[in-house]
Amino acid sequence: AHYNTDDYLNFEKYRARTIAAITRWSLNPIYVKWSRFILREAMRLYYKKVLFFQGDKSLTPPREVLEEFVHLNPRRKLQTPKGSEAPTAAANFPRPSAKLGGLGSEYPLYFLSKKLLSSSKFTVNKRIVVVGGSSHSYALLETLCSISYLNLPNVYLIIERPPLPLRCNAADKSSEADILAEDSSEESKLDDEYSGCLSVHDVDHPIEHEMFAMGLVHKINVVRGSLTDIDRENKAIVVSDELAIEFDVLILATNTVDSSTRRISAISGMHPSKCADCGIFSLGNPTADLLALRWVRRRHSRQDPFVVCGEALRAFCCAAKLIRLGVPPSRIVLAVIEEDPNISHIEDSTMALQFVHYMSESGLKIYWGHNVRDVMLSGNGFLNCVQLERRSLADHEDGSPPKMQHLTVACVALLLCQNASLPDRDVFTAINESGLVFDGGLVVDHSFRTVDPVIFGVSDYTKFSRMHKDALPHGRYNPRELGMYVALKVLEQHLDPHTAINSNMPQNSSSLSGRGSAVISNLPLQSQSKSTAMLPVQPAPTTLPDFNLPRSILAELPSRMQFFKSSLPHTSDDVLLYPTSRGDPRRECLLKISELGVLVEIMYLGEDSIEDRNLSQLPGRHEAVLNGAVFSYENKDAHWDWIAFLRGSWAAALYHDKFPSLLQTMRLTLRTDKGMQLLLQRVLEMAAQQPDNAELAKHRRDFTGARGEGLPESTVAAVTADVQDHLKMHRAVLRQYLPGKL
Repeated sequence: AHYNTDDYLNFEKYRARTIAAITRWSLNPIYVKWSRFILREAMRLYYKKVLFFQGDKSLTPPREVLEEFVHLNPRRKLQTPKGSEAPTAAANFPRPSAKLGGLGSEYPLYFLSKKLLSSSKFTVNKRIVVVGGSSHSYALLETLCSISYLNLPNVYLIIERPPLPLRCNAADKSSEADILAEDSSEESKLDDEYSGCLSVHDVDHPIEHEMFAMGLVHKINVVRGSLTDIDRENKAIVVSDELAIEFDVLILATNTVDSSTRRISAISGMHPSKCADCGIFSLGNPTADLLALRWVRRRHSRQDPFVVCGEALRAFCCAAKLIRLGVPPSRIVLAVIEEDPNISHIEDSTMALQFVHYMSESGLKIYWGHNVRDVMLSGNGFLNCVQLERRSLADHEDGSPPKMQHLTVACVALLLCQNASLPDRDVFTAINESGLVFDGGLVVDHSFRTVDPVIFGVSDYTKFSRMHKDALPHGRYNPRELGMYVALKVLEQHLDPHTAINSNMPQNSSSLSGRGSAVISNLPLQSQSKSTAMLPVQPAPTTLPDFNLPRSILAELPSRMQFFKSSLPHTSDDVLLYPTSRGDPRRECLLKISELGVLVEIMYLGEDSIEDRNLSQLPGRHEAVLNGAVFSYENKDAHWDWIAFLRGSWAAALYHDKFPSLLQTMRLTLRTDKGMQLLLQRVLEMAAQQPDNAELAKHRRDFTGARGEGLPESTVAAVTADVQDHLKMHRAVLRQYLPGKL
C-alpha cells in the first residue's frame, strides 16, 4: 500500500502463494554472473512468479539485487489531522509486504517478476552528474533511478549538505564524525532539508521517510561540496575548487538564495562565506541557513538585536524560527520591503490585512517599506550596524525625486531573505564563465537544455528564452513535475538505447514535442521505451510544454500562526472568491474557483496545524469533485469552515495519490457513454447562446444537479463501476468506502 506496485504488477492475476520475499541473500562471487539463471530456477522450483527484497536503510543491498531487481518508489501517504481518528488514518494500514517479513514503509523495496527475468537490463555507463539539493533534483533522481530496463551505475549528486538519508554514503568519509555530531545537534532538529531551517518550506519536497524509501543512497554517488567551475570543452566540473568530476550529462538543479548583498556597497564584492564570517547571511539553502542559525546561537546572550530584511512572508517565517530558538521577539528587527498591507504572496486584501494585524501582535519591531541601504563593519570585521532606507510616500508636485528616509540600527547579525530567484554566487559564476546563457535566469529550451546539448538546467532560476514572451517564471511551476519531465528528456535524448539521440545533434531537433512528452510521462516506466521508440523525429516545437500541477508553500509565522498557499501556475483575474465565514477570526481560509468551476488556488492563515500535503492535491480539481464545494458553500450556515469541510470523511479519497488515475479512467469511460454525450450536446448548445462562463456553469449544474443527481442512469452506472474497481484495487487504504466486502 505504500509503494507503487500497481505500476508494474496486477495483483488480481497473482495468487498470494506465488509471491515470496527474500530475507537473506548470500552468493559465492564465482557465480555472480549466473545470478539471473539462479533466480529463474529458484522461482521455477518453488512455483513463484514474483520476488520481493527489502533492505535496511543503512546497509547496501546485494549487487545482484540492485542490478536485476526493480526498485519501487514510495507513494505519498495521506495525512491525518492531529488528535483525530479520521478515516485518513487508514493510510497506516499494514501493507502486504509486511506480512512477508518486510521491515517497514521507510525502507527501500525491490521486486522481480518472471517477465522481467526474460529480458536483461541495459547497463548505461554514461556519467550523469546532478548538481542538486532542490526538490527538482530529488524528483529527477527518483525517476532516473527507477527505470525498470536500465542500470545507471554512474550517477553523481553534488550537494553541499546532504539530508540525513543520503549522508551515510557521502564520499567524504573523513567527516563522518562531523555528520553524526551535526545530526545530534539542536540546529539539525530545525532543519527542513529543502530550503533551510529559516526559510519557507516547499510542500512538494520529499519527507525523510520517503527519501529513505527511495533508496537513493544505494544507487547514486553522493559528493559533498559546491559547484565552482564548469569546463564544457573537457566535460568536467570542479567541486569546491579541489575535486574534478567528468560528466557525459550535467544537470544543474540547485537551490535559489537571496542575492541582495550584491547591491550593498560595503559588501558587494565579498564572497558569501566572507559575509557569513562578518555576520551577514543570504538565506535560501540549508547550508546558508544553518550557518546563520549557529551564529545566532553563539550570540544569543548579547543584547544587540538581530535584523531580518526581506519579503514579508519570508521575513516573518525567519523571525518565527528565531523565536522558536529562544530569541525574544523584542530583539528581532524586521525590515519588510513591501508597504503595509501589500504582501507579495497574499493577493487578497482582506487576508493581507488579517496577516498584518496578526504580525503586529507578535512583539516584533517591524519597519514596513524599508530595505537595507548599507552596512557598517567594526575594526575587527564584524557587523556593527545596518542602515535602512525607505522611499517617502509623499507626492512631489514639482517633479523632484522622492526623499529617502534613513534609519540606523545597531545589530549583531543581518539575515537577508528577499525574493530568491538566483543561484548562489559560486554556481552563478561557474555558469557565466562557462559561456552558458544567463539572462536574468539560466536560459533553457523546451527540453530544459542549455546552449550546450549535454547540460540541462531545472530550478527556480531557469527560464525559457525571450522568444516565448508569455512564458511564466519557473518558480511558478511544481518542482516535482519539472524534475520528472527533465528526467524523461534526459532519458530520451541520452540514456534510452531505443530513443537516445546523438548528444552532438543541433539544438533545433528532438524526438518528442513538448506536449507529446508530457503524455509519455504519465505512462508506466516499463512501457516508455516502446512508446517513445514509435514516435518519429520532429522539429523542435514552437510552443512550450504544459505544466499543470500546483506549487505549494508552507510558512510558520510568529504568534503560532501558519500560512499555506497552493496555486496553479496559470491563473486569471476571472475567479470567484469563497472565504471562510466561521466565527473564529484566527483561522482564515480562501478558495479561488474559476468561472467554469475549477479550483485555482487555496490559501490558509491561522493557528491550527493543517494537512498541507493533502490540501496541495486539490488545485486543478473541479469543484463538483470536491463534494459539490460551491453548492455546499452557497447553502452553508452562518459559520462555514473550509478546513473542517475538507477534513470530512468523504475527502480521504481525494488525497489518495492514485485519484488522478481514477479521474482519467472515468473520462475515458464517459467518452463513449450516450447519456454523457447528450448532456455535452446540451451544454455546447447553451455555450453557443451564452458566452458568459459563470452563467454556463450555472446551467451545467441545472442539467447535472449539484452533486450529479441529474445524470442519466447509464452514466451513473458507468461511474459507479469505475469507482468500485478503484476502491477494490486500493482497499488497503480506502477500505472505509467499501460497501460491505467487495
